[in-house]
Amino acid sequence: MGEFNNALDIQNESTYNLLFRKLYKPLCFFAFKITNDTQKSEDIVQDCFLKLWISKKVFKKFELAQSYLYLSVKNACFDDLDRQEVKSKYDKTLISQDIISEVNTLDLIIQAEVLRKVLLAIDSLPPKCKEVIHLTYNEGKTPKEIADELGISVSTVTNQKLRGITILKERLSKSEYLSLIIFLNLQGLDIHVFMK
Repeated sequence: MGEFNNALDIQNESTYNLLFRKLYKPLCFFAFKITNDTQKSEDIVQDCFLKLWISKKVFKKFELAQSYLYLSVKNACFDDLDRQEVKSKYDKTLISQDIISEVNTLDLIIQAEVLRKVLLAIDSLPPKCKEVIHLTYNEGKTPKEIADELGISVSTVTNQKLRGITILKERLSKSEYLSLIIFLNLQGLDIHVFMK
């Protein structure tokens, strides 16, 4: 990570804020895949970040802080399931989906990291492209609705959307771009919550 050149002192507010901005959304996605509850996922991730702040930890590099947070979130999710006394119900569901296995936990982390890269790429789009992509995929608006809202023509909306997708295709690796396509086409997963 280019922004993290030296050891990460979590008590340094700018370091902590940068770490939060980079990992909050992917960690919420990761927690959501375990809890299937958007609000609970956000609460767990915020609590893990708060505990990290209080701990005054120093990490040698970004990846160590990242691993620490993924493990903290995973443990907090399962602790929460235990506390709710619905663990047996979730165990059956999770076992049938193989989420408990370490391999599948790693898969979830990889998915969350691909999501992080996709969100960073979307965030780096030119303002109009970013806005059109947001309105199209996050809010589900039609080109006509977007044109009316932004005071531009439908063809401009279409051009901005195509321009944004072209830029993303150039900036992302092939697998990240395929993940973007899947991500943008997901329906009914409340995934848009993590793109706010």
